[in-house]
Amino acid sequence: MTAHADASPPPPTSPGRARLTNADVHQLRLANCYMREFLSKPHPLLGRKGPTCPFVPKALKISSMRLAVIRSGAAPSMAEMSELVSGFIDVFERLEPTSGPQAVFKALLLLFPDVPLESAPMLIDGTQAMLKEAFVEKGLMLGEFHLANNSSGLHNPQFYPLRTICPTLAIRHMVPQDLVFLTGDQYPPARRIAFLRSYVGKMADAKGSKAHTDKDIVHAKELLRQLETDAAAAA
Repeated sequence: MTAHADASPPPPTSPGRARLTNADVHQLRLANCYMREFLSKPHPLLGRKGPTCPFVPKALKISSMRLAVIRSGAAPSMAEMSELVSGFIDVFERLEPTSGPQAVFKALLLLFPDVPLESAPMLIDGTQAMLKEAFVEKGLMLGEFHLANNSSGLHNPQFYPLRTICPTLAIRHMVPQDLVFLTGDQYPPARRIAFLRSYVGKMADAKGSKAHTDKDIVHAKELLRQLETDAAAAA
């Protein structure tokens, strides 16, 4: 696999880098359009006021959003996908800003234009599911995007904001509001416990609205305590 990035020269140990082709630039333009014209703006089906993703306008404004085009071939193995995406954890953590209040707005989008739509649920969703626990443990979130993504919005079950032309995996810092993405019934209790332990540990010094943050952390601790009690009783 080869990673083509549009950012400034990467750290020496980052995944392979090659010159951008016209096709790569086209994918970057499509992703830019998705971020600026969809994620950064309100939508009538969103179910609340404000931009579709409140995170994106600020990230674009301070230039903390990075993109990379990954030439994976049409049928990479799950092991190859896992190794490559995991390798971007260190790259992400070294990208600026690395500290201060703006660091939470940093994001890295990995575009996989070679992955066909019919393979996206397996390769993109599968990689996200495989690596989510490792990312959460480091205080990071890994999001999955492609045209076949049927994950609905939090405020409207008929709205599908994660559908993109190019299959994509996105890395960003975890924030208190991510609790809702860590407690779903699709995860077995042991995995929810792992998620919540990481969340509680990482969110102790979270920035943002203190009332909202404290509420999320208290709720997470309550959920964790109940899950651990249930697990002990079932042992």
